[in-house]
This record gives sequence, C-alpha cells and structure tokens, in this order.
Amino acid sequence: MNTDNHYLKKELYKLVATDISIFEFIQKGALDGIWYWDLEVPENEWMSPDFWTTLGYDPNEKKHLASEWQKLIFKPDLNKAIDNFHKHCKNPDHPYDQVVRYRHRDGSVVWIRCRGIAVRNEEGNPTRMLGAHTDLTKQKQAEHLLQKANEDLENQVLKRTSELIKANERLKKELNARTALEDELRESEEKYRSMMDALQDAAYICSPDYRVEYMNPAMISIVGSDVTGQHCYRAIHGQNKICSWCVHHKVLENKTVETKIISPLNQNHYFVSNSPIVHKDGTISKMTVYRDTTHLVKLENQLRQAQKMEAIGRLAGGVAHDFNNILTTIIGTADLMLIGQHISPPVRDGIEEIKSASMRAADLTRQLLAFSRKQVIQPTVLDLNTLLERLKKMLTRLIGEDIETRFIPEDNLWMVNVDAGQLEQVVMNLAVNARDAMPSGGKLTIKTHNVNLDEAYRTDHGIDAPEGPYVMFSVSDTGTGMSKETQEHIFEPFFTTKENNKGTGLGLASVYGIVKQNNGIIRLYSEPGQGATFHIYLPRACGEAEKEEKVTIPANRLSGSETILIVEDDICLRKVIISILDQYGYATFEAEDGLQALQLCTEPDRTLDLMITDVVMPQMNGKESADQIVSLHPNLKVLFISGYTDNAIVHHGVLSKGLNFLEKPFTPERLLKKVRNVLDQ
Repeated sequence: MNTDNHYLKKELYKLVATDISIFEFIQKGALDGIWYWDLEVPENEWMSPDFWTTLGYDPNEKKHLASEWQKLIFKPDLNKAIDNFHKHCKNPDHPYDQVVRYRHRDGSVVWIRCRGIAVRNEEGNPTRMLGAHTDLTKQKQAEHLLQKANEDLENQVLKRTSELIKANERLKKELNARTALEDELRESEEKYRSMMDALQDAAYICSPDYRVEYMNPAMISIVGSDVTGQHCYRAIHGQNKICSWCVHHKVLENKTVETKIISPLNQNHYFVSNSPIVHKDGTISKMTVYRDTTHLVKLENQLRQAQKMEAIGRLAGGVAHDFNNILTTIIGTADLMLIGQHISPPVRDGIEEIKSASMRAADLTRQLLAFSRKQVIQPTVLDLNTLLERLKKMLTRLIGEDIETRFIPEDNLWMVNVDAGQLEQVVMNLAVNARDAMPSGGKLTIKTHNVNLDEAYRTDHGIDAPEGPYVMFSVSDTGTGMSKETQEHIFEPFFTTKENNKGTGLGLASVYGIVKQNNGIIRLYSEPGQGATFHIYLPRACGEAEKEEKVTIPANRLSGSETILIVEDDICLRKVIISILDQYGYATFEAEDGLQALQLCTEPDRTLDLMITDVVMPQMNGKESADQIVSLHPNLKVLFISGYTDNAIVHHGVLSKGLNFLEKPFTPERLLKKVRNVLDQ
C-alpha cells in the first residue's frame, strides 16, 4: 500500500509540474482565478490572465511574474504574505490564506484574497505552490457603500438608490462573467476539485439523473453533510420530487442558466449559476454555484420601503402645509363669530360644530406633519423615567381599568434630548394602539433600559443605526398581535386594521415620524396571537435634565395697546389675525409679503412693538425681512407663525434658539396668549 501511495504522489507531482495548460483550462471554468509557482525554478510559474486584467494590465505584458506581482502589492501586505508563506512551508497545517492590497495600474487599490497549498516532495519539503485568488474589491466597495448608506439614508435616498442599482448591475455582470463553464473541461478531476474547494461560494456537481457527484466544503456547510450519491432535489433542497425551479434539462442541452431562488432549507436568497460540464464520452453533468444574496435582498427591501415612506411623507407634509392656513382662518373666524352677543342658539350650535370639526382636522394635520417630520420641535434634555412616571396615571384613565399597566424603569437611566410633548404623543399613541389590540383586557408593560448599540447587538436585533449609547423604552401588550403582512404597512399613514370610523390610521404613522425626527429608531416585534412590542431607541444625551418653565397668561390679561405689524401672504388668514388683535385693543397694520413690510417700516415716525410674520413667503421669507426690520427698530420683538418647517428658522425641524414661534393652526386664544407672552418678555 505504501508503494502505491508513493507512486500516486510521484505521478501527481509530475502532472502538476508540467501541464500548465490544465490550469488555464480550469481557470476558464472556475469563478476564481488560479496560480501556480515552482519553488525550485521560480521562473516556472503561472497566473491566470484575469489576475493581471484585474490590476489593469495586459497579461502579455507580465513575464516575470514573481517580481512583477511583488512590486504591485502594498509593502505591509507583502511582508505579511511572505511571512504567511514561510509559516505554511514550515508547517503544512498552517493555512496559506490572506487578503492583500494591490495597486491597480490607474493607482487605485485592489483587494485580493489569496489562498494556496504547498505540494511537497517525498521528504516533506515544499516544491510547488497551487492556489486561487479572488477579487474582493467590489465586495469591499459594497461594504463601504453600505456603511455610508446607513449613515445618510434619510437625506440621500434617491442617490443611494442609484448606487444600489449600479452595485446590483456590477454584481450581475461579475456573476455572469465568472459562472461560464467551458465545454472542454475533461481532465484532472482531483485538481479541479481542489480548486473548487478554494471557492467561497457554495457549489456542487450533479449527474444527468439528478444525483450529486461532488460538493465543495461551502455547499456541505449549508446542507449539513456530504450527500454525494443522493438525489439533489431531496438531499439539498428537501423536496420529494424535482424542484419547480429546476433548470437541469436546459443545462443538459449544453446551456448556461442563471436563476434566483429562496432555499426551502434555510429560507436564504441565492443567485444560482448552472453550467454544463461536457465529459469525454459526450455526457453532460451540471455544475451549480450558489451565491448568498440574502443580505442584499434585505437591503433592497429596506431601501424600497424607505423610498415609499419618504414619498408619502413629502406628499403629506405638502398637504398639511397648505391646509393649516385654511384651518387657522376657519377656527379664527368661528371664534370671532362666537364673540357676538346676538347669535341665535341654532346658529351658535352650527358655529361650534364648524369649530369642532376644524379642530379635529387640525389634529389630523398635526399627525401628518409628525409623520412627514415637518413639525417644529424644541428638544430638551430630560429624564425619560420621570416623563413616563408622570404619564402613568393618565395612561390608566386612557386605556381603562380592564388593562393592567406596569412601568419597569431602569435605575440610573441616561438622559435623552427630545421634544417632551412629542414623546408624550408617542407614548399615548402606542398605549391606544395596545388598548385596541386587547378588547377583552390584558397587560400593558412599559420598560426603560440603557443600551450600547455595538455590532453584535445591531446584528442580533436587526438594527441599522450608528453605534453608540442609546436609551431604549419598550411598550408591550398581550393583544392579538400582527401578521408579517400587516407589519410591513403598520407605519404607513391611513393604513389601519380597525373597523370603519374607528381610527384615522395616523397614530403609528405619527409615532414613526416623531421618532425619526428626534434621531431615534423604532422596531416592532409581533406574531399573531402573541401580542406586540415596540422598541424605541433614542440617542443618549449629555448633561442634566432641564427644568420646565411654564408661563401662564390669565384670560383677563390678553388685551393690549401695542402696535403690531402682521406679515402674511394669505389674505384671508391675515384679515382674521388683524380682526382678533383689533378685538383686544391692539393697533395693527399689515403687509402681504416681506418686501412690503420692509417698505412700511422705513416710513418716518413709524412706531412698532411687535412683528408677527409668516415664515414661508414669496420674494423674501419672514426671517430675512424680520432681520432687516429689527436693524431699523432695535427694540422690536418678532413672533414667527408657520404650518411648515422652513430652514429659515429651524434646522431639521429644530427651532433655532431665542426665536418665538407659534405653529399653525392656532386658536385666537393661543395667538393672544403668545402675543402677550412675547410682549411681556
């Protein structure tokens, strides 16, 4: 037996040493490039042409391979590669496998993974090296693009869509180019299989009667065992008959076929290349190579959902912007009419109904603005435990006594920098959603927790967010739960699972918008019949909790005698504001835009105490005109009004420090209190 082994080794050694053409043939059918190096005669070496084309060179230019590739590799990587090579030569158990950087002809960096094995003589000394190389540049570029995309997805959705499409196109071209298998594959099965073993993609070979002839290690790791000799549809795919997506018959016609499948074994997505292998006797086997695209498909779905939510948000924000002016006019006019002394009860009731309907519409626009992240927010550093403890009694009254409410705070909870009013709205909406999911009662649990989003945590919980410290609070219920189909739409505006006239479908949409506008992350975990849990992550804030300062203006102190300039391009709304202020003793004059306001304020002997201005106006916005008018009247106070977040006074929806702001739609009482508060500052 030893004599036979010695003979086989000797014959294999001769074959490796002489037939370089075999390597060329194998390289044409493999997904990776291969190389060969005679350690005793360094000039006797070979690299597949794609190695040089990958680096931007014509393979015919490079004759002295060892010296040439060593010049192109980055020096730190070259030292590591040489050190790894010597260790492998001394110890066969030490793998020769590293990723190194090469300098492309155009100066760019090319990442290549190099793997190899030493062929040893009878004394155990290495005489030759066989190996494979894989271009990882696109993979590294894709990882870089993915990291960048996660950081600015909110602001660059369209740009990232283009990048992802281009990445997909490049990947498809790469796979198409690398999966073609030449018809002449006929010799050296052992060497061919050794090259297959070096591939990082899963691969197997199937006979014409669907039996597995060979599996590489990557394929075995997916299946769980070597199933050579068994039918591929049963052993690999777990089917009792030929798979519905099988292209075996097409490959037997000497065709290369590419498909995409979802594996029944692990539910992963794969890009599959099926290529024919023509044997000497004319029979054809099928070589199948699997590339796992699960993560890429997941990213495509996330990006598609983000695009849809962004488009809906823009539409909702635009509608709410225009509607707020109309609502403010209706509410103000209704209130002015109710002040009248000679209104009959039926007319008064009708006006009250108009006002009530307008207030409901105002709530809807607020929710639309919350979803589209166009509300003006005033974040403060606060203790989330304190806020939730304050809301606990209110929640009990809101959801009913048949639901047990539990609050489990974490000690020493970190601070967060959020808009307190918006955060209260989030908790209330989630509590109402939980109540509706528990019509027969149940348990509502709210927890807080300090969390460090490191790579492991983000992977385990499926969170795409920057690393760092976060404060997480969860709202869980024991209700009916949700299917996967429902969860895909749960944050979309106007989507609801409730009966008609029992919800607007904006509650969770506004929760989503508020969390995003406050730089947070929201995740939902639910199964039918198992309840639902919403996890909200808010970035940790530094500093101590800020004290709330509430200013209360008594109803009998809403009037005044100061002079106020009203700048509003909507004539109906401008007239309503003037009527309200006139009713309460203020002297008013008006301008339809910023330019007209500036002209009025340059008139001699013009006295002015307060300027009320819309932010978004044609020709000159409210902030620009206010700055110029204040330069003429240094003691002038300014109150901005708007139903839309404009970059003139906010940055990403956050109100600039020191500015007075009143969000549309507002009631006459809110306007009068705000005016009095600004004048009395």
